[in-house]
Amino acid sequence: MGDEESIVSLYADHPELLPRIDEFVIGLGERIDALQDFESLGDWKQVQFHARAIIHAAAELGFPIFATQAGLVEAACVTPDPGLLRELLVELTALARRVRLGHRGASS
Repeated sequence: MGDEESIVSLYADHPELLPRIDEFVIGLGERIDALQDFESLGDWKQVQFHARAIIHAAAELGFPIFATQAGLVEAACVTPDPGLLRELLVELTALARRVRLGHRGASS
């Protein structure tokens, strides 16, 4: 933990979005697992497809830093560099942890 800052949705104070934010945050683990699974299989098109879905959801629900990182993952699929993609996925995974921490803190 240490110096990790939690990430809270920019729209955490919009009650009408809270159910969708909850759903997004709760599903992050599965989404990240899917990206990692496709990456380990070398299925760049699926990584790109799923990263694109994450970008849209994260941006729409007030997680711009997460959307930006998912965008880097998506872009890395254009000219596949396994080392770079793995590094970007590790960073995305760390951000997902911070989003989950922020969400727990916001809902307490």
